[in-house]
This record gives sequence, C-alpha cells and structure tokens, in this order.
Amino acid sequence: MSWPKGKKNPAMSKRMTGKNNPMKRPEVRAKVTGINVVQDKEYYHKYYKDNKARYQKRQEVWNKAHPEKRKESWQKVHYKKYYNLTLTQIDEMLIAQEYRCLICGQSLNKWEMDHDHITGKVRGILCYNCNNGLGKFKDSIELLKKAIEYLGRDI
Repeated sequence: MSWPKGKKNPAMSKRMTGKNNPMKRPEVRAKVTGINVVQDKEYYHKYYKDNKARYQKRQEVWNKAHPEKRKESWQKVHYKKYYNLTLTQIDEMLIAQEYRCLICGQSLNKWEMDHDHITGKVRGILCYNCNNGLGKFKDSIELLKKAIEYLGRDI
C-alpha cells in the first residue's frame, strides 16, 4: 500500500529502532512473520553462534566508545545477579556508612561488597584490604580470635 502524496506513513514517523520498533515485540513479529517466539529464539541463537565474531567485534567497538555506560551496565547486572541489590541501594548503603569502611574507617575509594559466602547475604561495604583480610581468615570468628591473641602476645 502506498500513502497519498504529501502524507507520511504514521509508523515511519518515529525511528523504527529500539522500543519504537513494533517488530521487537514478539506478538507482532509472530503475526507478521508467522514464526512463534520459540522458533524465533532458536533462529537468533543459531544466528548469533554463526556470527559470534562479528557480534563480539561490534560489542568491543561500542565498549571502547562508551566506557562509562559499559561500566554502569556491568555494575547493574553484577550487583543485581550476585547480591540482589540495585545501584540506588548500594548508594544508600555508602551514604549510611559515610563512604567509610565498616572495619577500619578509611575513606572508600576502592570498595568491596562483603557478604556471607554460605547464605549470600550482604553484611556491608568494606575497603579492599579489610574484605580481603576477612576472606583470608575464611570469615571464621575463631581464626580471627586466634589472630587477635597472637597479635596481643608479648614478644
């Protein structure tokens, strides 16, 4: 179908990329192409595998051009996946701690998320050295008590 002269196709008034592209919605794509969502996923999975080097190259170029967006994107995924925390929640924790390590009180320039390795529950935000130290003692209170005793003995 062609549109009358001087009239624009309303579907083309916005860029047809990203969320504005109706073909991004599986239900529309299924109607237009006759391919259901499962078949569609299988097709794209195979296409990605066949063109993996091309995708990786494109991603590498984008990462170099947008280092801050890449870092923020990675952080969002990482902290949500491993600690079930959003960046806003982490900012709130840092503000509550006054951007200081909960053990040594140093200013947090480079910080680490301290968590229980068994339950996965976040205990707080520590500096790199304190978090690493707890890790070396395997988060064991008994080992830490022995270390305190050792440090307190007379030489």
